[in-house]
Amino acid sequence: MGLFAPEGFFESDLENLKSFLTDLKGKKIWRCHFCNDITIIEFPLNICPTCNQEFAYVEIDLEELKNFLEI
Repeated sequence: MGLFAPEGFFESDLENLKSFLTDLKGKKIWRCHFCNDITIIEFPLNICPTCNQEFAYVEIDLEELKNFLEI
């Protein structure tokens, strides 16, 4: 799930992630179009915490997220 994810993160949390994605409770999926940072919140952040770009988030759908994460 990224270059800095803890070892074993993907394998151990894949089922929890899939379960979480079945009900986002009104939240949307946002991807920074500069660095591909993903966040799931109601509204996009004004500044990406990963690359510090302003207004860089675009909304993506669940299928695009699954493809991005290869799940």
